[in-house]
Amino acid sequence: MTSYTDEVARIENGVLEALGTRTSVDDVGRVAVSLLLAQPSEEGASLKPLSPTQHTLFGNGLQVVVSSLLDAALEEGTPAMEYKLSSAAKVPSLRLLLDASLSLALQGVTHGGIPAALLEQVFDSLTVAECEVPFAYLEERLSDFKQPAVRARAALTLQRACNLLIHRLSKSQNSLFAGQLLIFLAKLLPLMERSGVNLQGAFHTENSTPVEDVAEGALDSLGKTVDAEFYGTFWSLQAAFSNPPQAGIEWSETARAVKIVLERLKKDPVTLTEAASGSSISAKYLSGSRLLSLQLRDATFRRHFLVQCLILFQFLEAPHAAKQAWPVLKGRQIEELKALQESVYESLASVPERGPEFAATIRQLLLDESSWAAWKQASCPKEAFERPAAAPPAAAKTTDPLGPPFKRRKPSRDAVFGVTLGTEELDRLWNLTEDNLSGLAAEDRGGFKTVSQLMEPVLGGDGPDPEAPSLSKSTMYSWRTLRMVARVNLRAFVASVQAKGDLQVAARIMYPSRCPEPAGAGTASSGEAQEGGKQEDVEMAEASAAPVASPSAGGGLAASDAGDGEEGRSDADAGLLGAVAEGEAGPETASEDGQIGGGRGPRGDEADSPRTGPSGDERAGSGSPAPGSQAASGEDPSGPAGDAEMEP
Repeated sequence: MTSYTDEVARIENGVLEALGTRTSVDDVGRVAVSLLLAQPSEEGASLKPLSPTQHTLFGNGLQVVVSSLLDAALEEGTPAMEYKLSSAAKVPSLRLLLDASLSLALQGVTHGGIPAALLEQVFDSLTVAECEVPFAYLEERLSDFKQPAVRARAALTLQRACNLLIHRLSKSQNSLFAGQLLIFLAKLLPLMERSGVNLQGAFHTENSTPVEDVAEGALDSLGKTVDAEFYGTFWSLQAAFSNPPQAGIEWSETARAVKIVLERLKKDPVTLTEAASGSSISAKYLSGSRLLSLQLRDATFRRHFLVQCLILFQFLEAPHAAKQAWPVLKGRQIEELKALQESVYESLASVPERGPEFAATIRQLLLDESSWAAWKQASCPKEAFERPAAAPPAAAKTTDPLGPPFKRRKPSRDAVFGVTLGTEELDRLWNLTEDNLSGLAAEDRGGFKTVSQLMEPVLGGDGPDPEAPSLSKSTMYSWRTLRMVARVNLRAFVASVQAKGDLQVAARIMYPSRCPEPAGAGTASSGEAQEGGKQEDVEMAEASAAPVASPSAGGGLAASDAGDGEEGRSDADAGLLGAVAEGEAGPETASEDGQIGGGRGPRGDEADSPRTGPSGDERAGSGSPAPGSQAASGEDPSGPAGDAEMEP
């Protein structure tokens, strides 16, 4: 009968041989299991799970192999994770062995404790600097170790290995590596894991800070006399920070010491900012009396102390479980604590280099920590992180979590090219052209209409239009139409503006034959009759976009462009609106004898009465023409004023 030692040696020799000749992880694992079972395993055949006794023997055999690889790497002077048993090997032997054991655990042949135990052995055998390489391997395989088949037996082993490694690290030189280990454990373990929670509320009371006996007249680094009383008060607070329950018992002394330090911090300015120091080492500060005056001027040192105060205040303020015999502040003590807490936040915000942002961040972190502490006080219930599925609303037609099936909206009648965007107006806008790019090359650039086209609904087209009265009174439609009317017929524009934007008034002036005066409105003026004879000229002006005249500041004529330019339109609008607002003259009307005069009333009510004043020639020669009058085409500008537009 083969002894246990012989079995382990046989597994060791067989695995070492496989590591030197094979490169596949599955091949190495299959060879190791076949050596354990003492029977060959066919390639491609599934492996059966090992029994508990076989697990123990297999794990011990692999640990002996790891020891042999570490010793061989040390003798050769090669890093352990880079050592190869043979020059022909493509993968380092130790990495190949760890991958093989992990692969067997994922297949269910062995449990997850074996690869975790091998990594723990590697960490224990290497120096702190050398442990960073196998830890990098561990981070790469984090997703494999989090698989349920592996984590059940590997979690505690890996947690123990990482904690032992953290205890070996230097707090000043290896703080970054320690943080990486803690982050790895946070990713590996579930959120409600209690193993990382300090349920007993133990404090690191052994963390003592030495305080010097300051001789009388001693000088600090700045050449000033050391304040021995303040020096002792400042460093005595470190005992309160390391043992918060004791600080609550001696609250009056603790509060007095914090107030003294805060007053001193207000007097001493910060001369060394955190960015200027450029140090990221988490070190325990020296407590020499000669250094304190310089340390108080350091932004990093000051922030460390103030954050310690806030952590202490939060502990004393939070409620505790009944089983923990910790002091509880009441009444005035709570009010004093609140006031000190706000003073510390103000001092923290005054530290240079984004002080307010730093203080706000610390406030939010402590708020989150209070929720975490409350969960710990309740013995870490799992229900706090497990929320039940939300019930469907009472009025829901279906209990399907995805809700009722989506109903596609019917396409709008304006979606002639099949583009639907949710509303009829968007559908109309995006279906003006087939590809929306050809519209940029169109002459109308999106359907801009001429005056005749805009006035067509008001005129009624070939027959009566039932929408004409509503369009005539529509504010938006009137505004668009009057903008175009002002460019070709100023008189019609002024009359329509005085009628509160009624387009019927402008239509009767510009197109008297198609839009006659309503019954009982009186005899049409001769000026309006002349407008009817000029309808064809108006349409020619629209087609050719010829320059029109706009009133100048002095009431004369100034040529302006009637195209799409904003300058010509703004000049015409400004002149006309100014004339209407000031009420200098109303629209011109024609008298019975054919002469045209400027009416004084807002509607030209005096047009029907005979003129007793000077004639049109005398008015033109004696002064500036009325703001609403202009010379007609082909007539002398100093003669009688014609219509309120200038023909091209």
